[in-house]
Amino acid sequence: MATPANTIVEGITGNSCLKASQGAKLIVKSFKIQTGDANPSAHLSAQLGAFIGIQNIVFGTMTNASGCHCHAESNGVITTQANYSIVAGAACHAKATTGGSIWDGLITTTITGTPNFTDAYFIAEAGGVIVPYGATFSGSATGRRFRINRGGSILAMPSFTYPPGDVDGVDISGDSLSPLSNSEISITGTATAVIGRMHVCTGTSSNYTVTLPPVSGNAGKYIEFRMSSALTVLITLDGNSSETIDGSLTRIMWTNEAAKLFCDGVTWTKVAGKTIPMHGKMNMNPTANNLFSAAAVTQIALSNTTIAEGVVCDTSGSGSITVTRAGKYELYGQLVWNNTNTSTTNLLQTRVNKNGSAVLIVYNAAGVSSYMTSTATEKVTLAAGDVMTLLAQFAVGSYTTTSVNGNAGTLLSVLEIPTW
Repeated sequence: MATPANTIVEGITGNSCLKASQGAKLIVKSFKIQTGDANPSAHLSAQLGAFIGIQNIVFGTMTNASGCHCHAESNGVITTQANYSIVAGAACHAKATTGGSIWDGLITTTITGTPNFTDAYFIAEAGGVIVPYGATFSGSATGRRFRINRGGSILAMPSFTYPPGDVDGVDISGDSLSPLSNSEISITGTATAVIGRMHVCTGTSSNYTVTLPPVSGNAGKYIEFRMSSALTVLITLDGNSSETIDGSLTRIMWTNEAAKLFCDGVTWTKVAGKTIPMHGKMNMNPTANNLFSAAAVTQIALSNTTIAEGVVCDTSGSGSITVTRAGKYELYGQLVWNNTNTSTTNLLQTRVNKNGSAVLIVYNAAGVSSYMTSTATEKVTLAAGDVMTLLAQFAVGSYTTTSVNGNAGTLLSVLEIPTW
C-alpha cells in the first residue's frame, strides 16, 4: 500500500475513525483517513496509555465541526514516524489533553490546498503536551497556529510563526505567573484586543480606543496592556458593550503605564500593572505682578508650565490645568502677596476653581511681611475635562490696590492620586 489514496478508512459517528486505548499499541501506515458520511470526533485517538505511530498517512475530510485529525488524551501518545500529508482542514490538526502527548518530529508534513483549521493547528490543554521537534512543513494553511490552555504545553517550537496558519497563536492557560508564549500585539490606532495576549500601544497623532473581548466565554482568562514610552496620546480601554473594568465602562492609560486584567465571566478586574500619576503644575512669570483691587476675586495669570504629565496646561489667557482622566486629585494653590496691609485683621483668600466655581477656599490672616504666603490644599474627585484655575482675594484693608507676586512662587498644582 505505497499510495495512501488507494485505501480509505472512514469513521463512525460519535467516536474516532481509529482509536487505541488501555495501553494498546498501533502503527497506522499508507492509507487515507476521512469521515465520509459519519461524524467522528477524531481521525486518530490514543487514550489511557495507548500508543499510535503514524507513517505515510493522508488526513482527509473532517465533517465534525469540533473534530480533529489527531487526539492524544489521558496519557495516550501519538508520534509521527514517517512523512505524511494533509489535504483537508478540521477544527485542529493535533490536540493533546489531560496528560496526552503528540510527538511530531524529524519528518515533513505536506499540506495541500491551503486547508483551514477553525480552532488551531496545534492545541495543548489540561496538561497535554505537543513536541514538534525538528518537523518541517511543505505548503500552507489558514487559521490560528496554536492554542495553549489550562496548563498545556507546546515544546521546542523555534518561533511563534512555526506551525502552519495565518493567525498568531495564543496562550490562554489562565496561569497568572506563566510568561506569555506569544509575541506582543502592536496597536497604533482603534482596535479590539485579543484574549490571552500582551498588547503594546503606541502613537503620537490622536487619542484612540482599544475594546476588550466579550467576557462571555473568557472566564478565568487574562489580557495585558503596556503603554510604550514613545506614546504621546491617551488610550481608552473600553469594555465590550456595557461590560465594566473595575466598575467603570472605560479606563484611560498613558505613556509607560501597564495593566493585567482578569476576566471572571462577568467583568474585568485589574490584578497587576503600573499606574503613573498625572500631574500639572503652573506658576506666574517670575517678573510679573497680578494687580487687583481690595475685595475683588481675581484669577491669577499662570503663564509658565513647569510640569505637564498627562494633563493639559493652557498658558493662553490667565492659564489653567485640564484633567484628562477621572479620579482623585490633590489640589495645591500658593499665593505670594506683595504690598499687603500689615494689620492681622486683613484676610488673604487662596481659591482654586473647577469649571469656574470654587472647589477650594482658604483664608489666611495678613502678616507684617511684605511677601506674605498663603496656601490652600485639598483632595477632591475630578472628572475628565474639569478645568482648574487659581484665584485670589485681598478681602479687607486700607489699601485699594495690592498684588500677587510671581517672583517667590505663586503656583497651582493638580496631582493625581492613583486608585486603579
